[in-house]
Amino acid sequence: MWLLCNNEGEEQRFREWLKTESGWTETEAARMEGGMRFVRSPLLKGFVWGEARLVVLTDAEIFGRYQNLRSLRRLDRIGSLRLKHQGSDFSEFAEGDYVVHLEYGIALYAGMQELPNDEAAGEGLERAETRQALVLEFAGQSRLFVPLEQAYLVSKYVGVGKKTPVLDSLGGNRWEKARKQAERAVADYAARLLKIHAERETLGGFACPPDTLWQKEFEEAFLYEETEDQLKAIEDTKEDMESPQPMDRLICGDVGFGKTEVAIRAAFKAVMSGKQVAFLVPTTVLAQQHYNTLRERFADYPIVVALMNRFVSRKEQNEIIRKLDRGEVDIVVGTHRVISADVRFQGFGFGGD
Repeated sequence: MWLLCNNEGEEQRFREWLKTESGWTETEAARMEGGMRFVRSPLLKGFVWGEARLVVLTDAEIFGRYQNLRSLRRLDRIGSLRLKHQGSDFSEFAEGDYVVHLEYGIALYAGMQELPNDEAAGEGLERAETRQALVLEFAGQSRLFVPLEQAYLVSKYVGVGKKTPVLDSLGGNRWEKARKQAERAVADYAARLLKIHAERETLGGFACPPDTLWQKEFEEAFLYEETEDQLKAIEDTKEDMESPQPMDRLICGDVGFGKTEVAIRAAFKAVMSGKQVAFLVPTTVLAQQHYNTLRERFADYPIVVALMNRFVSRKEQNEIIRKLDRGEVDIVVGTHRVISADVRFQGFGFGGD
């Protein structure tokens, strides 16, 4: 039997219902669950296929909630938004802060206000007589009251620079135009990425040779025991480097889980293959830390490591640049300075050549 649900939450709810509310024993519930196949789909109505001995049911037929396809799509969109903003803390909003309402645009946050709960009419006192709402002030001092259950539609405005944003109008179309323009920009950027990726697929790259004896000795000298994920990341990275296809890999992980060691071994392999390495880092402090680590790890090998950041004098930087161009520096560690226009590696420059 196939059971079609709108999302993971509804599937989980049904599994719990089997165990706690169906009236079946644990053995019966487990047998029923074992004979079911859960599928994520907005199918509105189930069916029976006798010849195939197949019964397809939707969650709506089981729980008695019928919706049209448009409503299901809207529910899925809202569910995604709720999941995205479920951790939001609206106490961080201060009156006068710029916020963004997904449907209406940029507004000023004007605090919280209690409103009459119309849904409580005719239902006695089972529900609260009032409910809280976020108050948003748009252009022309028009106000929008957003109930807390819809607060996932509101997020804090994050702008570029110190420019003050323009408030949108509740009845205007500026926000809708801005959204469509942003959607087109995203589509254009995606097309550019696809074009770049297609070009990379057709162009050949440099294939590093297999690990040398020095590579194996270097890795065996690592003082710590590698994790399973770390070893896989290292092997996958080296496999990429040995392929003639241009490398395109991103390594992600929490602090302290060994990402730097993956980069160090890749850098060592690149140098052993006759290449230079730019070790780009986001901060000056991190550049110094990685420089010290690399110097220590490569101390037993003829690998020259240099550092370029704002604490290195202009004279020293110019000397490092000359050595990079002549191939006398194997690895340079630094912030954005290493990709400046005047920095050239042997036979290659970042500065637009």
